[in-house]
Amino acid sequence: MCDALQNEGRGEPDAELCRREALNRAGSKEASATADSNAGSDVVVNCSWFRTNQFSLEVLLHHRLRGHPCRVGDPSEAQLYYVPFYTGLEIKRSWGNQAAAVDRFNRVLNPLVTSPYFQKRRGLDHFMAFGRMGMEFGFCHGFVTWLGNVTKLMIEAGWNQEGFRTGREIGVPYPTGFHPAELADVNRHRRSVRGAARDILVSYAGAVGRPYGIWAQRFGTAQLRARLAHECERMRDKCRLVVCDYVQDNCSPSALHDLFMRSTFCLQPQGDSPTRRSTFDALLAGCIPIFFHTDSFQSQYEEALGVNASEVSVFIAPERLVSESWSLYAELEAIDEARRKRMQSAIVDLVPRIVYGKEHVGSAWKDAVDIALEGVMEKAAVGSR
Repeated sequence: MCDALQNEGRGEPDAELCRREALNRAGSKEASATADSNAGSDVVVNCSWFRTNQFSLEVLLHHRLRGHPCRVGDPSEAQLYYVPFYTGLEIKRSWGNQAAAVDRFNRVLNPLVTSPYFQKRRGLDHFMAFGRMGMEFGFCHGFVTWLGNVTKLMIEAGWNQEGFRTGREIGVPYPTGFHPAELADVNRHRRSVRGAARDILVSYAGAVGRPYGIWAQRFGTAQLRARLAHECERMRDKCRLVVCDYVQDNCSPSALHDLFMRSTFCLQPQGDSPTRRSTFDALLAGCIPIFFHTDSFQSQYEEALGVNASEVSVFIAPERLVSESWSLYAELEAIDEARRKRMQSAIVDLVPRIVYGKEHVGSAWKDAVDIALEGVMEKAAVGSR
């Protein structure tokens, strides 16, 4: 995990994607020799692509906020208060020892809730990040209630039916490997997405057939994925299946990015929980995600990202797959070209809002951190009325 948290949470630079970005910046094949020779120096230093861990939100956010131009030294002047407690990393460290995790949570957060700045508005102007799925904090519902007024930035805000949500959650994108430093990097990538030759109708990259946890069993994850894999096999000339049960070369960041850049649609069945990092990898590459659970995107990210799920994705009710007559090919062929183009255009527009930039870039563009902070401000304002 330590390697994944270097470079302020971005992880190690991805050598292959860095090399390609250098060529793209140069705009000519003549730069190939230079890009290859500098692969370990300038190309990497100036690169936007990293092997970012999907659970690195807390470190990424903390780094960005430490350098934010609105940060003040005097807490009495602050409008918002960030709590730099790495809840997700603590859960990971205490895996299997809930008592130890609760003890550390209490020791860190007890001084917080008794501080005068917290007491002044009962925590309504405080926020913190949760870099793992909401279900993994299920053992400490009391902890969540205790901090009920604190706004929580979460890659997955818990499921509607779990009773975890308090109304103070904001769903934020899973970190992807793309961390642009400036608007030019974003726009260059968007041009690549618009111009991508998508010769694959639909693709699915993920595990098939492995054992799943108790949360996945309630969703019928294994059956759903098996059915989708079967459908993909039936239409091999239109569908690409990449099994990622274990770490494999065909599931490297560059390989998956290539797959999504070539695909019009990307299957995003729920796994151990409703959401997937792969959703944002697909959106980043301009691939239209297909969901089978409303908590995979709609109830999680719509409000925070300011987008209607139907504008950027396709939803298929999972019970429809039970029928032997259901066909994935027929489902996708029913989506006319005009609708596909509208969704692809909306996804390209969405890209700046789902990436975590290297640094604060002012008014040039709003990334996932800027959008999240706007949401925190709104939550704080609503709480004061």
